Amino acid sequence: MTANVPIAYRLKARAKLPEPEECLLHVVEHLKEHDGQVQEQAGAFLVSLPDVRGRLSCEEGLLLVDAASNDAETAYFVKSWLDGVFRHAAGAGSVEIDWEENWSAGPLPPSFSILKVQALQRIAPWMMRITLQCPDAARFDRADALHVQVLVNFADLTLATDQERRSLTWRRYTVRAVDLVKNTLDIDVFLHGEAGPGASWAEELRVGDLVGVSGPSGGGIGASDYYLIAGDETAVPAIARIMRLLPQNCCGEVLIEVAEGAERLSIETPVGVSLTWLERSKDAVSVLEAAVISALAELPSEKTLVWVACEAGVATQLRKRVRAIAQPGKLDHLIAGYWKR
Repeated sequence: MTANVPIAYRLKARAKLPEPEECLLHVVEHLKEHDGQVQEQAGAFLVSLPDVRGRLSCEEGLLLVDAASNDAETAYFVKSWLDGVFRHAAGAGSVEIDWEENWSAGPLPPSFSILKVQALQRIAPWMMRITLQCPDAARFDRADALHVQVLVNFADLTLATDQERRSLTWRRYTVRAVDLVKNTLDIDVFLHGEAGPGASWAEELRVGDLVGVSGPSGGGIGASDYYLIAGDETAVPAIARIMRLLPQNCCGEVLIEVAEGAERLSIETPVGVSLTWLERSKDAVSVLEAAVISALAELPSEKTLVWVACEAGVATQLRKRVRAIAQPGKLDHLIAGYWKR
């Protein structure tokens, strides 16, 4: 969040955890991996992200949070994410969280909708396309908000009894396409080899199932003269959507890393944007980092935007490289860790 964003939705937390200092450092590192701006000041961490800013600290054995946003949806998911992090950090230990907010959060975000699965298509061995019926599809057709939050355990929650306390499990996905004539939206889900909550949800879906969705939320791409866009398989839906939003007369380069021998999806790019597929060797050594570093050394003199989404460790190294040469208004960047090895 930039300094001039008005404070509308305020969230505070006092969390009593077994290891508050360790949890604090974990939260800070996670925010850095998602391109958050973090500054240490007087024993606290000042954090700035698009649409949210906050202060994190540990005092008297408590982890303290003071965050603000100008968007109710963002404030809701900040609280939801922090609650999950705190409880995960506590493990089998006890956790007590005292929340204070100046709005009524409720159990679900403001934009929550229940949509129906219209079609399922395995567009690649590693990617499932989920088409959802959506009466207000136009709401998701935005260039400044490319993502949705999916409640992947929605089916379990509907079966839970009043006595069962079930946490909400959200996963963030890019809206691959919006059809305003058919009133549908497509979400492409990468099917990780390991069965995580999102991949398991996608594998178990059937046509006619109901899906809990919130959004849209951030993830747009700014205007520039030249674009360097890169990522691995998990970033393919976002890259494909970005390509459809770029001006047709723009220039740039796209680098996508996939496993050796993996199927390559068809992605349309503007005429002035080249697309290069990179093969990751069977020993899982990433080639994306070297390719991006090489491309950075040959950037044109025009205003450039660098956008990268990939494994968190690779993203961290690339972020250090880009920030060393970044110039506001000349070379901007957004580098995110979409998953962790």
